[in-house]
Amino acid sequence: MPVLASDPALLANLQAINAKARAAQLPPGAFVVVGDMTLAQLKVLQPAQLKLDKADELLRQTATLFAASFQAMAAPLPYMEATLNAAGLLDPAKGTAACAGKAPLTCALDTAKPSIVLISIGSVDVAQNTPPDAFQAALTQAVQLVISRNAIPVLVTIPGTANPADEPKLAAYNTAIYNVAKAANVPLFNLYRTTHENVTPPLITNGVLTTGGTDPGNNFTPEGLKFGVNFVNHDVLRLLNEFEKTLLAPKAGASAS
Repeated sequence: MPVLASDPALLANLQAINAKARAAQLPPGAFVVVGDMTLAQLKVLQPAQLKLDKADELLRQTATLFAASFQAMAAPLPYMEATLNAAGLLDPAKGTAACAGKAPLTCALDTAKPSIVLISIGSVDVAQNTPPDAFQAALTQAVQLVISRNAIPVLVTIPGTANPADEPKLAAYNTAIYNVAKAANVPLFNLYRTTHENVTPPLITNGVLTTGGTDPGNNFTPEGLKFGVNFVNHDVLRLLNEFEKTLLAPKAGASAS
């Protein structure tokens, strides 16, 4: 997970995109997740229900800023589907329900009008044996589309697979995700790394984040962070907090305009 201010080139690129977002009057507290269901449990985040250590209390402010985006995830979203692969993000034939006739990514940009787009994709490509080069090419097009719409793309690595036999293939796809993020100079949310560095107890089993305890998805105490859904929701809030501090705060917004 990047600390945005520590990478001057990355920050400068994001400031340039953000300036266009402000000029286009995109709401600063709007983000969207497109792709598969890896981050689906962000929908349970509730600012008033967060259990936070004192050092993390500012995350409640971040959760409040982005609350409408979390709440929007409570309904089934046609641009976040368990069967979606990278090429499908850009395929109008994959648009369903309110997105009928539109590519899922285009529909997400039109509907949510986000400033930030988390692209969580690849688990289906692994299962389907999409050639990694083709996967990387489709993901590059997706990133370019998001940037062209004045939003910041954040690429999410694949944390695991439903079929343990597919695990050895993950490295090639996660390398492709890294390569796209590096080439476009956009943030990488390295979910694979964060869920595998903390292995006792495991945070992910057969591609699914673990859950349990009280207030699942909102419990960011040391006990709560032993479960994958809490751990990842906490990391996403930390990432959004970085955006809030470096890009969305009044001072940053004023300097970018």
